[in-house]
Order: sequence, then structure tokens, then C-alpha cells
Amino acid sequence: MPRERAITYIDGYNLYYGLLASGLKSSRWLDLVALSRSLLKPNQQLETVRYFTTRVRNDRTAAARQGRYLDALEARGGIDIAYGHFLSKTVKCYNCQHTWPTHEEKRPT
Repeated sequence: MPRERAITYIDGYNLYYGLLASGLKSSRWLDLVALSRSLLKPNQQLETVRYFTTRVRNDRTAAARQGRYLDALEARGGIDIAYGHFLSKTVKCYNCQHTWPTHEEKRPT
């Protein structure tokens, strides 16, 4: 039987904030390749892990932490990091009509 090829797609921000919200602070340094391999069926082979993220801005400490993690992912190998970008937008409360600036992550261009 031929082996099926598998690719893991990971949204970096959802993973990070999901682990943070769950209280699994120590799990933020997950080995994403090992995790992906552990989820494969016996006839599957992991081709790559695609990790989607956007560089942190306006917070030097958070940017440095993220940089260390991304460096570790690249050193681990088997991971393709896809960088997106932030778009600024204005959000409006429909109840009180108050508006405020925010940003959202967008896919790589």
C-alpha cells in the first residue's frame, strides 16, 4: 500500500493564545514536527509542517520571545514558516456607536 503524504497547517497565533488561555504555558515550546508525526495514521508520512504567523510589532519583549521561538522552529527543520502581515481597521460598537482602531492578521502576500 502506498504511503499517504500529509502536511500539517498551523495558525501560530491561534496555537499560542489557545495554549496560553488553557493554562499550558510550558507547552508554548511544542516540537511541532513531533506533534504532527504523533497524529499521523500508520500509512501516512509527514511531508512538512506549514506554520503561519505575523511578526509581533510594538512590543519589544514579545517580539524577542517570538523571534527566539521562530529561530528554534527553523533550527528544528521540517517546518515552512509563512509570514503574513497586519492590516489596520476601525471597529464600531453597534450599541453605543463607539469606534476604536485595531488590527487583524492577514495571510502572506
